[in-house]
Amino acid sequence: MIRKANVLIFGMVLLLSSCVKSKERDLQTSKDYALVQNNLSMVVPLVVHSVQSKSYVLDKINSEEDTLNSCAEYHYVSGDTVDITNENVVFEILFSQCYDKDLAKKNGSLMVNIDKYFNTDSAICNLTFDAFSINDNIMQGDIRIKRINGGLFEVSSSNLTVIVGTRSIKYEGTFEMTMGTGQQTDLLYDNTFTLQDEGTILNRFGVLNNFIGTDIRRQMTCNYISSGLVVLDDNSENTQILDFGDSTCNNIATVTSAENEVSFGM
Repeated sequence: MIRKANVLIFGMVLLLSSCVKSKERDLQTSKDYALVQNNLSMVVPLVVHSVQSKSYVLDKINSEEDTLNSCAEYHYVSGDTVDITNENVVFEILFSQCYDKDLAKKNGSLMVNIDKYFNTDSAICNLTFDAFSINDNIMQGDIRIKRINGGLFEVSSSNLTVIVGTRSIKYEGTFEMTMGTGQQTDLLYDNTFTLQDEGTILNRFGVLNNFIGTDIRRQMTCNYISSGLVVLDDNSENTQILDFGDSTCNNIATVTSAENEVSFGM
C-alpha cells in the first residue's frame, strides 16, 4: 500500500514538473523575442549613429575610437573615403570583452558596409556579425539598414540567429525605426528610438511564431526596452501578448497567454 502511494506521489510530481516545463516552453517565444530585440537595440542604434555623416565616420576611423559612446575600436577595412560614390566604404567596430554604457559585455566585430552616409535619404548600410556576442550570446547573420528620410530607418534581416548555450533563436523580420540625434549630435545615449516590426521567430525549442510589434521604445539612457506590445502567434490558436511596460526603466516584461500572466526579467 505504501509502495502504491509512493508511486502515485512520484507520478503526480512528474506530471506537475511536466506542466511547469510545458508552461515555460509555451512562454519561451516571448522571452526569446525580448532577448533578440534587446540585443538589436544595443547594436542598430550604435551603427546608425556611427554612420550619421562622412565627417563623423572619418573621425572615428582616423581616431580608431568613439569614447563618448562605445568601448569598441573603429578600423578602416576598404573603400573610397574621399568619394564614396566610387566604392563602398567598409569599416569594423571591434569589441574586446568590454562593456558599453548599457552594461552589456560585447565581444567580436560588427562589419559595416555603407554605400552612402546617413545624412542622405535612401542610404544603405549592410551590417554583418563576425564572431560577435552580447553577454556571451552569439549573434550571427546580416542586417540591412536603409534610411527612409529624416530619422526614419527600415531595418531587416532574413538570417539573424542568436545562440544561447547549445540552442539557437532565429529571427526573420523587418522593422521601421525612428531615431533622432538627441540634444548633442555626438552623443548616442541621449537618444530615444521607437519601432514597429513584423516577421517570424523560431524559438530555442523549435516553435515557429509570427509576430507583430507596435510602439516598442527604448530610451538609450535605460539598458532595456521599456514599453511596447508584441503579439506572437504560433498558428495553433496559441497567442501570446508581450508587454514591455509603461516606460518605467526596468528589466521586467509581462507575457499574457490564455489565462496565464507571467512577468520575467529580461
